[in-house]
Amino acid sequence: MPEVVLPSEHGVEGDIAWNTHIILNIIPDPRLSEFQQSIIARDYNMKKQTLEITTRAALANYYLQYLRMTPSLPEQSPEAQQLVLENYEQVKQYLY
Repeated sequence: MPEVVLPSEHGVEGDIAWNTHIILNIIPDPRLSEFQQSIIARDYNMKKQTLEITTRAALANYYLQYLRMTPSLPEQSPEAQQLVLENYEQVKQYLY
């Protein structure tokens, strides 16, 4: 990792979100039929209907954006959303 040479009030050590690793548990939207869920699980190469993504907390939102997920809006139609963040309550403090 390159060394930061500019003066800073907070270094890498003080960046809690960067230094915290979390797991995002992505599952097929449970409102879909079992058949539809199995298709989604296969498309995302899920193991036991779950895709576990380990990431730095600071990057979690970018993973969800990449997957076109909006965990705070589960009222979207399941056919449009397709994926759900199963452990939203555990990681929501790191999402914006």
